[in-house]
Amino acid sequence: MQQICEMFESESEPLFNAPNELSAAVLDDCLFVLGTANVDNAERASPARGHFKEGHVALLFIRLCHVLKQSAEVKCHAIELYDAFMTEHVVQLRRHVRDACGSDDRSKERRRRRNRGKKEKMEEEVGRQWAMVVGRVRSQLLLRALSCIQIASKLLCRPSAVVSIDAIEEVLRKAGLRFGRTSIRKSELRVLDALGHHSTLPTPVVYLESLLEILGHNDQRVNLRALYHVSLQVLDLFYLHRNRVYAELMDRAMEGIRKRHLESEDERHSMSSSGFLPVTNDLMFASTAVIS
Repeated sequence: MQQICEMFESESEPLFNAPNELSAAVLDDCLFVLGTANVDNAERASPARGHFKEGHVALLFIRLCHVLKQSAEVKCHAIELYDAFMTEHVVQLRRHVRDACGSDDRSKERRRRRNRGKKEKMEEEVGRQWAMVVGRVRSQLLLRALSCIQIASKLLCRPSAVVSIDAIEEVLRKAGLRFGRTSIRKSELRVLDALGHHSTLPTPVVYLESLLEILGHNDQRVNLRALYHVSLQVLDLFYLHRNRVYAELMDRAMEGIRKRHLESEDERHSMSSSGFLPVTNDLMFASTAVIS
């Protein structure tokens, strides 16, 4: 276990079970607050979210945060920011393209009455314009990811550890991209505007650290430092394979229901994509699984 600690000794970490540690009552209150927030977040989760935070996207953030020497908390927060931003960004862009091409619902109805041939041309124009927008979005993906890391670092780091514009410029330059300082500032504002300046999002790290604190309070034999570092590595793997993990979990849950012959309408809905949404957004559940 000591070797594991030394492998990650440069990683920032919380001070678990400090000499003046929190009392059991305070820890219970913290757990209650986190649990309440987790339930609320899971129940209000949007089915559109989650498409921009696994696989190659997660790998990009893992590598960028390693290069920029950012903590696991910043990394996870940046991933969640990016997912929320890109979801809203794509919706806004799609709406803009369809409105610009006159393809809102009322226009479509009028055009349907006038000439169905014109409607087909209009849809072709929407497709052409959208392809151009997608190309522009792809060219800005690295910049947007760096903006999310910069915002997360401002929220969570001490001033000396905040990701600077110079650092972002260097990463972009090495990637062969030319974005000036003005473009970098505008990108940060674009992300914040799309999120309505609601940049504080729940992340698994908050739950993970809280659960470890409680675990250490209940059992002082646990090597929390080693367990924390291993959990962070497992959390990276979770983000890399997030969709696969939940797909297999849903398949096994469905298999269990079929074996019990209890496929009621309510159970079928709970195992559908929309019904399974609270599970995929349950951060307490994910953090507990990562630790175990």
